[in-house]
Amino acid sequence: DNQGKYADALKYYEKCLDIRKKVLGTEHEFTSISYYNIADNYESQGDLQKALEYYEKCLTAEEIIYGKNHSEPLSTKSKIDELMIKIESN
Repeated sequence: DNQGKYADALKYYEKCLDIRKKVLGTEHEFTSISYYNIADNYESQGDLQKALEYYEKCLTAEEIIYGKNHSEPLSTKSKIDELMIKIESN
């Protein structure tokens, strides 16, 4: 059952995020990747509000790292827009 695998993966993603925040800080490329991975996991499990929370953390970090007009934050912003449509349609 995939739900169990998502839950297991989430534990590892969260451990990775904790380490990256401590070692690299919240405004580092690899930390933003961890936020994105956690958001994607929550979205796959259907927890859209938690997914939104982590996509927004990712976006905030990416805008600081790359600037608002770089492809990375623009891609994440697009993902947030798609997720908002899902949330509003439920």
